[in-house]
Amino acid sequence: MSWQKQAAGSTGDPAVDALIAQAAQAAQLPASEHKDHYTHVLQGLERELDADPSAAMQSAAMHTAPTPAAQNQGATS
Repeated sequence: MSWQKQAAGSTGDPAVDALIAQAAQAAQLPASEHKDHYTHVLQGLERELDADPSAAMQSAAMHTAPTPAAQNQGATS
């Protein structure tokens, strides 16, 4: 997936996108819970950034629907 085709606000990595969305939920929490919430999100981001990027790309590719051109490659004339 090229960066031009990503949804607004999307990093292209579903796990990172989920963590960023989770960080945004801090606004719904009392201020006293923000530190723990952001600590949890930061730990998740560190895990994702330390992970093998090819594994994330393969996972994303498996969840992407094939394009019409890719579907036509298997067709015979």
